[in-house]
Amino acid sequence: MTAMRPARPQPDIPRPDATKGTDPLWSAPSKWIDPTIRTLLRWEDRRRQRRALLYLSDAMLKDIGLSRADVENEAAKPFWMP
Repeated sequence: MTAMRPARPQPDIPRPDATKGTDPLWSAPSKWIDPTIRTLLRWEDRRRQRRALLYLSDAMLKDIGLSRADVENEAAKPFWMP
């Protein structure tokens, strides 16, 4: 029969709820969640508007002062570019 070893002391690892008040990520989530959501919504809106321009007729584009080339250049931009 083998002898049991004494248990090694475990390092003092803080639990997530114990650090909640000191970790900047958890201290005020609205400081980073709200701007992140706003940015994602802005990007989605920009993407949707650029795609909608592609479906307008040349007459409609002329009414708003855009050419087909302007629309194609705008639609080619990545969603995060203003």
